[in-house]
Amino acid sequence: MSKVLRSALGWLLAYALCVWPAAARVPTPWPPVLAETLEASLDDPHSVLEPERRRAVAAQGEERFWRWLAVSRLEWTLEMDEAAAHSVQRAGDALAAMPQAPPEAAWWLQAARLKLAVVGADAAAQVRPLAALRAQIPPGPSVLRCDLLDIETWVLHLIDSLDEAWRSAEAQGACGQETGWSFFEAQAALVQGQIASADKGRPDARAAVLAHFARAESLLASGGARYLRSLVAYAAAMSLGGMAIPADALPFAERALAASRDLGDRAGIAAGLIELADLDIDMGRPAAALPRLQEAEGLLGDIGDTSRPVHVNSLRLRAMTALRHPGLAMALEQAARLDLSTQLPKTQQQLALAMAEAQAALGRHEAAYASMQRARKLEEQARQIGRDTQVLLLQARYDTARRDAEIANLKHRDDAAQLSLQAQAATQRALWVVLAALTLLLTAAAFLGWRAWRSRRELAALALRDELTGLPNRRAIEAYARAQLVQSQRLGLPFTLVLLDLDHFKQVNDRFGHPAGDALLQALSRVVPQVLRAPDRLGRWGGEEFMLVLPGTRSDEIGGVFARLLTAFGVVDVAGLPSPHGVTFSMGGVQAGPGDGFDALLKQADDRLYAAKDAGRATWR
Repeated sequence: MSKVLRSALGWLLAYALCVWPAAARVPTPWPPVLAETLEASLDDPHSVLEPERRRAVAAQGEERFWRWLAVSRLEWTLEMDEAAAHSVQRAGDALAAMPQAPPEAAWWLQAARLKLAVVGADAAAQVRPLAALRAQIPPGPSVLRCDLLDIETWVLHLIDSLDEAWRSAEAQGACGQETGWSFFEAQAALVQGQIASADKGRPDARAAVLAHFARAESLLASGGARYLRSLVAYAAAMSLGGMAIPADALPFAERALAASRDLGDRAGIAAGLIELADLDIDMGRPAAALPRLQEAEGLLGDIGDTSRPVHVNSLRLRAMTALRHPGLAMALEQAARLDLSTQLPKTQQQLALAMAEAQAALGRHEAAYASMQRARKLEEQARQIGRDTQVLLLQARYDTARRDAEIANLKHRDDAAQLSLQAQAATQRALWVVLAALTLLLTAAAFLGWRAWRSRRELAALALRDELTGLPNRRAIEAYARAQLVQSQRLGLPFTLVLLDLDHFKQVNDRFGHPAGDALLQALSRVVPQVLRAPDRLGRWGGEEFMLVLPGTRSDEIGGVFARLLTAFGVVDVAGLPSPHGVTFSMGGVQAGPGDGFDALLKQADDRLYAAKDAGRATWR
């Protein structure tokens, strides 16, 4: 697990305690001991750890629980996994010994245990427990909810479930605004910068990535915060290096390494050396990478991140292969002996690719082919983890919505029962018999009137709904699009109109039957609105063609919308079709200009849809 993933979850928790305490709005509070400890860890967490351990040993009662929990958070941030697990256990023992523990203490302890569990190959399995714990927290502003979103965002990014990671980061930023702790917004900007670096094909990808990291940097207080700034620089270096622009990444990596050396941060020094070695190889300087890797390897003995030795061996193989180094065969044997049982498929894939290159350079072509085959299988495993996680999160959101509906129904029943009791009490008083009867008559009349009014509303709604999918029909979606276009032009906001058409839909009907085709249309109508924002609207335009109205969306965002929709649609189960069903769609979209009318926009969107179809389908224009 990267240094950013391990440390950012800890340092940004501390950061707000010094930067925003004087904000005009009173922030939602942290547990007092956590606030006291983390406030001192902004600039140098190493200097805080030993004094806090001594205070935890001497503490009693509830304070002992919070002290050991604070120690575990510092140890986890500094990648001291075994020590952190021991401290969490001592916090659990202290909680069990408390006669009357506050209810939030158990939630914080469970969050600490989940933090430890995300280190390793089973990180993806923790997404559901994280979501379940968030669901237990009562409504209202909560820093613990923000903390859990923080962990969830990084796990989703780690397993390359990028759409869900972006969604979680947005929720995290909103949580920061709700609680008054703006550092969660900084954390969201940091992870969004790393996610944006994956979209290398965008013309403005470099500028977008730098803008996210600049925002994260701008949210740091001036002066101090050396540890925090080293992590922002390290994250920027990783992202820009991953975009194949090492010259831009190099100053960030050098800045991160210098800050870590100044602090004596062994994990940070190792991470910076590994990142610089990676950049050296990308810039055609493999000889410069080898001494950096040797120094980094010497620092890894007491660092909990078990992925770093794998990265060191992968980079050493790449550098030696490029140099035709005489020690390549020995390095290959060393890499083959690594224990990969706790590593994510993505980490194992990087090593397999490096081994394949080294084996080919040594003339071991059969072994190189086997390594390449293994790398392909690991890549598919990594993708499957991302798909499975997305399905789990969709199920969790469905479960949460169902639970909220059940709670609302129970509350409604309770309210109805209370009203019934009040009515019975009223009828028992003889002097109020006539008044009670009149009240009941008036209530009945009002209810009948309401029923008639609701029936008229339902009939009107049916006239504007597509019978098969339940979506707005052609008349309704066109009316909505025209109204939103006028409003967007009046306010000077972007507006995009999209036509979406299922690819080879006739073949689905011919091969699987019309019921399966209907089920496919219904599946699309269910899954697309779940991915859209509140003002976005999907309607059935006719047959297998749909209209998508996107107020506030620019044309350069259509690609992202298409990718999210296609991913969500690809994993949904459809009755009568195999799983995955393999059906795709094409999209044509256009952004409105200041004087564009609806009919002109519709014609342009239709032309672009046909262009997407002509380009081979499963794409957008």
